[in-house]
Amino acid sequence: MLRRSLLLSAAVLGSLGRAFWTEPPRSPIEICVDIEDSAAAAGREGPGPFLSRCRELGAGSAAMSWKDWRNSRWERVPGIGFGQDSLAPAVVLREEDLSGPAPPGTGAAPSAEPGTWILAATTQTRPSGQAVPDADALAALSRGTAGIALVERSASGRAPDRLKEEAARSPERVVRAHAIEPREAARLGDEAEIARWVRAAVERRCALFYLRWDPAKSPDDNLLHLSRLVSALRSRGLSVGRLPPAGDSRRSYPFRNARLVLAFLVSVLAPWAAFLAVRDRIRSYRETDPRAAAAAAAWGEALLLSLLGGLLVRILLPDSDFTNGLSLFRGVKAAILLPFLLSGWALVRGPGFRGGAVFWTAVAAFAAAALYRSGNTMSAPPFELAFRSWLEAALGVRPRFKEFLIGHPLLIAGIFLGLARAGADGKRSFGGREGWAVWLGGIGPVSIVNTFCHLHAPLAVSLVRTFHGAWLGAAAGAALLLVLRPKGAGR
Repeated sequence: MLRRSLLLSAAVLGSLGRAFWTEPPRSPIEICVDIEDSAAAAGREGPGPFLSRCRELGAGSAAMSWKDWRNSRWERVPGIGFGQDSLAPAVVLREEDLSGPAPPGTGAAPSAEPGTWILAATTQTRPSGQAVPDADALAALSRGTAGIALVERSASGRAPDRLKEEAARSPERVVRAHAIEPREAARLGDEAEIARWVRAAVERRCALFYLRWDPAKSPDDNLLHLSRLVSALRSRGLSVGRLPPAGDSRRSYPFRNARLVLAFLVSVLAPWAAFLAVRDRIRSYRETDPRAAAAAAAWGEALLLSLLGGLLVRILLPDSDFTNGLSLFRGVKAAILLPFLLSGWALVRGPGFRGGAVFWTAVAAFAAAALYRSGNTMSAPPFELAFRSWLEAALGVRPRFKEFLIGHPLLIAGIFLGLARAGADGKRSFGGREGWAVWLGGIGPVSIVNTFCHLHAPLAVSLVRTFHGAWLGAAAGAALLLVLRPKGAGR
């Protein structure tokens, strides 16, 4: 057992080094303000001085509609250009810009120089409706000099089809962007809005922020909001400035389909292996062994196997379209359900199992709950949202509830129950309540692997999230043991 633990630890350390080696470098955060918003927010000061103050505070670019880009409006706005002392021009491109005739009397669209970013956004991102349908927009989008900044809703699958198709052709040119509507920002309040920007950068690798001004605020208050946002980002160790030109440090690797299949198999088999490892530890326990040490070894091996599985998924899928959110890990719900079915099958077929009909009813109910909670569109109750916010403020990265409140405590309790039973009567059946607890506690290893399947999240964030889930889960497990009081739990 000791040799197996040492080999597993060595495999985790090696995989950790490899995963960090394949991790893309952290880009600076480029804050892109809106030219039209800035003209309205500047008041008597005028857009030129206002935009210059934005640049001094940390903004890197200024966005305009496709109509204004066609008419080269940015050339007539002071402070907009490609020099180091200017805000780089950016373009907001929407689905309606990709079809239809060009505006009368306009020539060819201007070329985008390296460093220009096209914000491929849905109509909800900028509802002013000033963009003019123009077939040349698709040609501008397909030019290799400009980068494509997919606003998060677009990156997650809600983008207009033509925008997604064009971005998919050039994943090396794509970064993940974030935008908050002015009305949504007003509803959130300044502190919650800034926290949301920071979370988008830290946890989801968003590299371009499309910042809209609050029309109800004065120019100085809007600039103060920008200053606070920049300070909040820098306080988390993030740099603020211009993004590197599109194509820099973006990667793609061969055998994509084979790697996808292997990653899915790893995501299923790693939690199942964690269950089998715990079962084998309990069955091989001897009364003369220290019970607390044996329990820690069993739980630690389950954590290591889950962590190894998550790291292998990251190693197998380091491509740019996964890290920027353009492509997602497929089969998440199946990767949650199948380990429970495999573990349940192993549990039912083991000697001494009791309660088959009740067990499979519990399988169905628990699987339905796990699948429901895995969705990104599920709305959480207010008390849970408040608890999430508190955890994020306290820990920086919020651990997953299903790990530290359900999975780890039940797994720890099941291990102690199994060891207590084995030590008391020498039984190795693993078919009583200890088997049920270990099976239900499998949501912990499943959730750990699932954390690393969020490929757009930085690796360090996934590791910190897993660490917080583990120590909080250990504390909750200790509290549960005080309630259950299995014989010899403290020995």
